Parts: sequence; C-alpha cells; structure tokens
Amino acid sequence: MDTRYKRLPYGNSNFESVIVDNYAYVDKTRFIELLERENNKYLFFTRPRKFGKSLFFSMLSHYYDINGADKFNTLFGDLYIGKNPTLKHSSMVVLKFNFSGLDTGSEVDFKISFTGKIRQAVLTCLENHQDCIPDAKEFIQECKGQQSIAEMINIAFRAANSIACKVFVVIDEYDHFANDHRPHHTYRHHAYYVGRLDERF
Repeated sequence: MDTRYKRLPYGNSNFESVIVDNYAYVDKTRFIELLERENNKYLFFTRPRKFGKSLFFSMLSHYYDINGADKFNTLFGDLYIGKNPTLKHSSMVVLKFNFSGLDTGSEVDFKISFTGKIRQAVLTCLENHQDCIPDAKEFIQECKGQQSIAEMINIAFRAANSIACKVFVVIDEYDHFANDHRPHHTYRHHAYYVGRLDERF
C-alpha cells in the first residue's frame, strides 16, 4: 500500500478523529480569522448538505473549547491556525446542539424530541467540562431537576460565567428536520420552536 495517500474521511465529521487518525484534511482553519472579523456574532452557514458543514463546526468547536486546550498543538499544530492562533483559541465553553434525528411525525412528537435534544446537549456540555468548572456537579444536578429547557440553558451560561468564560454555541443539522416533507402547518410549529431557541442567544 502506498502510504503517500491518505484515506478520505467519508462520513466522518469528527475533527479530532480526522486529524489523529491521519485522514486527508483540506485546511480551512484560515477562515477562523475571517469569521472573528465579522461584525455579526450570529453566523449562519447555508452550504448544501454533505458539503462539510458538520466537520467545519467540529473544527471550530475543538479550536475554541477550553476543554481541549491540552490537545491544541496536537490537533492544530500543522495547520494554518496552529501557526497563527487568534487570542480566542481554547478560551470558551462550547455548547453544541445537533438536531439530526428529530421526530417530525407530529407537533407533539417534535416538541418532545426537540426538548430532549436540548436537555442532552446542555448536560453533555456540563459533563464534558467538569475538569474546567469546579462546581460542575452542582450545575449538573440543578439541570437534572429542571423542567424548563430555557432555564437549563441559563444554567449552562451561569456555569461558564463561574469561570469567567463566554459560551460558544454551535447548532448543527439545523435544517435536517426541514428536509422531511411535511404539511405546511407543521413547518410553522418547527420554525416556532427553533425561533424560541434562537431568541435565547
């Protein structure tokens, strides 16, 4: 086997896996500098499906997450941004939402599924940052006893604020359920719940 050729990361959207397992990777990290110069703090990526959005989001998550500071050189050392890091690298608590696999069978099913995704994302965020947030276990317990997803998100922000960190929010597969062909009235309900989430940020 000719070792000069790297494997293509087909179906792999985990940036750490792509780098550590030596898959072929087109360096797009120079876009981080451009994104940080944007005046709009809410950035919306509209590339078609299967065009690498999830891998790009994963790369951003690893770049900004304080939890990955010890792996920064391993993951980014050979890339453009590793040689030209911005001041914001490894400085934030990353909160990732992934809306793939939502149940769009009905409004009730969608609401339950959507709420479950948000709850899991907040809990995963807090659990992943236990080494960085001294009171993480208390915040986790507070979340588990909370029914309101808006309050759960507030708890995640308070947890980050307790270590003087900002929260970097990533929303992936935001269009996934919209590609499921449903009646127009269902789309209105979908848009309402996503809009409510967006208002929080």
